[in-house]
Amino acid sequence: EASGSLADGPDATHVLSARTFGGGTRAVVVALDAADRQQAEAELKSARRLETAGRLAAQVAHDYNNLLWPLASYPELMKLRLPPDDPLVPMCDAMLDVARRMAGISEDLVVLGRRARSELVPLDLNQLVQETVSGLPPAPDSLHLEVRLEAKAPLVRGSAGQLTRVLTNLLMNARDAVEDAGDVVLMTENVSLAEPIGHYERVPAGEYVRVTVADNGTGIRDDIKSRLFDPFFTTKVGGKRSGTGLGLCVVHAITEDHNGHVDLESSVGIGTTFYVYIPTDPGHAMPPEASPLLRGQERILIVDDDPVQRTLLTALLGALGYRVTAAEDGDEAMDHLQADDADLVILDMRLGDGPDGAEVLRRVKALRPQQRAILLSGFADADRVQEALKLGAGGFVRKPVSMDRLAQVVRAELDRTI
Repeated sequence: EASGSLADGPDATHVLSARTFGGGTRAVVVALDAADRQQAEAELKSARRLETAGRLAAQVAHDYNNLLWPLASYPELMKLRLPPDDPLVPMCDAMLDVARRMAGISEDLVVLGRRARSELVPLDLNQLVQETVSGLPPAPDSLHLEVRLEAKAPLVRGSAGQLTRVLTNLLMNARDAVEDAGDVVLMTENVSLAEPIGHYERVPAGEYVRVTVADNGTGIRDDIKSRLFDPFFTTKVGGKRSGTGLGLCVVHAITEDHNGHVDLESSVGIGTTFYVYIPTDPGHAMPPEASPLLRGQERILIVDDDPVQRTLLTALLGALGYRVTAAEDGDEAMDHLQADDADLVILDMRLGDGPDGAEVLRRVKALRPQQRAILLSGFADADRVQEALKLGAGGFVRKPVSMDRLAQVVRAELDRTI
């Protein structure tokens, strides 16, 4: 039972519900101080903004990726037909570089929409840090980047591409904060938390590899700290370092998808430190590296409603040696499978106004229970992807996909033991 005086005090006690039991009334009471209530309201507003941005991403990501894939893939096919010293090769490389950067923006939108589905595998964060640093844009001598790596950091379970994005975004933010004329420290360390900690976000007890990115730049004002991870919020307006406002939002989203946490400390005029906590995964061994450009001669059926995508995928798989047939919808795919065999079916998840890839796969499995299949799409609903995987699809790959990656995925499914 609640005392009325509590509701008037600084604890701001609220009666959430009242129920009658056996003629008496009992009140369910939760006491929240003003600071906790304000934080909860701020988190709710942030979540709503993220949901709105996610809906925007859902509307544009699929079509954007479908249009981007030919731009990223045809230069690869051209290079296969050109001698290494041909003057067109650098032009193809330049197109590929721009396409990869465009794909990065698309990846941010997909992550923001919380629809990105990436395979999580054992990873060495130290190795990932080294690869990320080596891939950064050249820095002037006025920038001092110090990398400190834990001697024996345990493995984490994650997506190399997604975590590279986290590291890149944090490092580029740090460079911007010091305007390429200061100190940036990137550090990995083993952390065992016996109890929760946190300056900005609560980090539960557990075993983590903590990645720290610190700079001695301008720092972050207290009045904007609560908006740092909001989508499209940026302080980089105008000039050569204008931002999209997606960087830190994507950092937070990816870290959450890895069951991790982001924390920060910052003081104006002193600098900023970001902490990324990723749970350890010590019970797994590192996976072997896949061989590039694996080939085959099996029969593959493509199901995609977009003629540009069908043509491109046919060309890519044909260059790898496969015999390819294409269908524009589920009905045409079923007609083909009733008349002939296919060693592998590649299904787009969105097939115009007809049944989606998951439903077509259900029909295919009813006809051929042992049929091998993979999913390929520019954007897909996570629940429908999960449904298709339960039906027996060997994996899901998001467009745009490189020729190397496509070759690996196709070969892995064809060689998989059923």
